[in-house]
Amino acid sequence: MYDWKELFNHMPARYTRENSPEDISSHIELHQKLAHATALVQIAPADDDRTRSITICCKDQSGLFNKITGTFFLHGLDIQESRIYTWTNQTVIDIFKVKLPIDAVLDDTWSQKLENDLLGVLENRIDLGSMLRKKLDSPEAEPDSRYHATPSVRLDNDASRFFTVVSISAGDSLGLLYRITRELHLCDVTVCTARIATFGYLVMDVFFIQDRAGKKVLDKGKLDEIHDSLMKVLSPPD
Repeated sequence: MYDWKELFNHMPARYTRENSPEDISSHIELHQKLAHATALVQIAPADDDRTRSITICCKDQSGLFNKITGTFFLHGLDIQESRIYTWTNQTVIDIFKVKLPIDAVLDDTWSQKLENDLLGVLENRIDLGSMLRKKLDSPEAEPDSRYHATPSVRLDNDASRFFTVVSISAGDSLGLLYRITRELHLCDVTVCTARIATFGYLVMDVFFIQDRAGKKVLDKGKLDEIHDSLMKVLSPPD
């Protein structure tokens, strides 16, 4: 028998506050099915023909957010919003609103390919790294000098009780979000939630991170490492 009360006790207050009863019910259904799957993906229409809502339910794993953003990047998806939730039983509910590329063919084949690739990456059946290296090495991945903005990285341990808050602003470029999340993963921190925003060609993203022990990042050396690594990614080449 399914223990609903125990399951609700695993849900963070922020999750129950930010999601409707209908959405929570849908996520519970996904959680039930997760007993027989590594991950589950739901793709649904959103604001218009070129926008989709993507919900991913899986068990937490190292570099999860980076794997998802990398797969979206390969499919040419522009992440407009993200909400990331980790229940105390290590169930992850990630919700994204994405914009499809202008040349995307809007049929079941497209959504099925995205779902298959997400599942393949999360189940470690697809070598995401090699596929991304080819795309990131292409000329189109170079930042457009017309849209240069002075990059900024700020780490704040006073803005949240439980997280170190990383605020980033920079000029947008192809695959930027993936490169940011890759650096955070390489710095051995976990992205617990994120707020993604793009205004024209200006990116303003906020990441709420913790160390591997589930605590704020307080070590000055580690904070400097995160700051310098992100600035290197954000700064255009000379």
